[in-house]
Amino acid sequence: MKDSILRTGLMAFTVLFSVSCAHRQAKQEQPDKIVVSVSTDMEKGPVSLQSWENKHTIVQMQSPAKAHSGIYVSKVDSLNIYSYAFYDTLKNLNNVVPYKVFVRGWFYVPEPVDDFIIALDISDKGQNILWKSISISRQIRELNKWTEFNAVFDIDQPVKTDHQIKILAFAGKKEACFDDINITFEY
Repeated sequence: MKDSILRTGLMAFTVLFSVSCAHRQAKQEQPDKIVVSVSTDMEKGPVSLQSWENKHTIVQMQSPAKAHSGIYVSKVDSLNIYSYAFYDTLKNLNNVVPYKVFVRGWFYVPEPVDDFIIALDISDKGQNILWKSISISRQIRELNKWTEFNAVFDIDQPVKTDHQIKILAFAGKKEACFDDINITFEY
């Protein structure tokens, strides 16, 4: 009886030890997260990186208000409804598709905005593959003051590295300014 209990205990220990070692080895073989970040530089304006478009929205912040940093912002209104936008082919960022995209920046609104979004659009030669938007209307805490915003997008559809990605803001044709936008792709 003691031999049977001893053998069973030894077998259980061996199995647990093997599973533990295999789990530890699998954990060590997992690569670290890869992170690629891009940021706006409104001060360089129209001569900025080629991965940005809607450069006509970059204007000098009108007094008495001041830009969050520098003197230039991306301004949207009833004539220019989309902000300075990040636009590039995914393979230009990395050779794999990101699984998350984080967008962080600052906005300034002189009036309430109900339809205030950050949008992510992934397309293939103009054909929409994935479109998502996150409302940042609730992040408006005070008018005429710079407020930080955050938006997180999960890439949960089949996407290829030769697809194009665009990230932009929309304020429902109302006036809003954006500055210091940072986009982080997590792989």
